[in-house]
Amino acid sequence: MSDRRRIAYPVLLVGFGLVAWSFWPGLLTPDSNQTIYQAGADFSSDWWTAFGAIVLRWWLDLQLGLGTVYGLGIALNVIGLYLCCRAAFRRLPAAAATVAFTTFPPMAAQLSGLSRDTFFLGFSLCAFGCFGAMLRPTTRQRRRQLVFAGLLLAFLGFLCRQNGIVVVLVLAGLAVAQGELRWLAWLRPLRGRRTAIVTGAVAACLLAFIASQLIYTVAGTKRVHPERVIYLYDLASIST
Repeated sequence: MSDRRRIAYPVLLVGFGLVAWSFWPGLLTPDSNQTIYQAGADFSSDWWTAFGAIVLRWWLDLQLGLGTVYGLGIALNVIGLYLCCRAAFRRLPAAAATVAFTTFPPMAAQLSGLSRDTFFLGFSLCAFGCFGAMLRPTTRQRRRQLVFAGLLLAFLGFLCRQNGIVVVLVLAGLAVAQGELRWLAWLRPLRGRRTAIVTGAVAACLLAFIASQLIYTVAGTKRVHPERVIYLYDLASIST
């Protein structure tokens, strides 16, 4: 009874519906306004989320609207929370815990905004949820698929927010510790398990950073001088 999908999944829809009903189509912040403006003006800068502006530009060209973007953000967080809860509970209790988390005031406030933070959190939760799924009995091939999916989701979270690289660091280190990353076989000769884990995690972060710079170069992303934006955007706007 507590492990049936047909009972648990509708409960997740309740969690999604409560947040969507409260805040649809999502509250805008100065950060999200800037991303929407860049998407409409057909350029992107590396100060907020160039990835968000690039994808949003394509999304708006398809006439899909901002409401659906907000819906995707909520869905990512609901799915991510559920996957994380599934590491400890059966399906129905995990779904109930997910609803409790999404309606908890601090979390609901986080999910109220149409922003890069919503997507960073959603991708990160899904990434940790993929690694949590490896705690349940599964095949070797399934474990590899979960590791790949988790690291890809962590990378997408990093593209949404620069300091999200810490999620890549943690999950890559965990993957190395579990012996799941064959492409890091060169780490085996290193002395000490901790050294191999740290080196592998840092190597994965470096690859993620290089990949992001290649994406932004191809997309023509403009580089912004941090001090200039902090003065004009943060200090001046807050003072006003």
